[in-house]
Amino acid sequence: MTKSINITARQCCSREKEILKQELIECDDNTYSRDERHACYRWAAKKSGQRSRRCLISG
Repeated sequence: MTKSINITARQCCSREKEILKQELIECDDNTYSRDERHACYRWAAKKSGQRSRRCLISG
């Protein structure tokens, strides 16, 4: 599959991975309860999925 995705889309997805990792770190640092952390993770995953789709569509 990676061969069918162009270079721009791959770079976009790589940047997205780094953004997601940073957002998850922020979730760990800025939440105090397990429920807050879970909600933050879900929010980060949803946003990441949307951005990843845009990467693949634009590429």
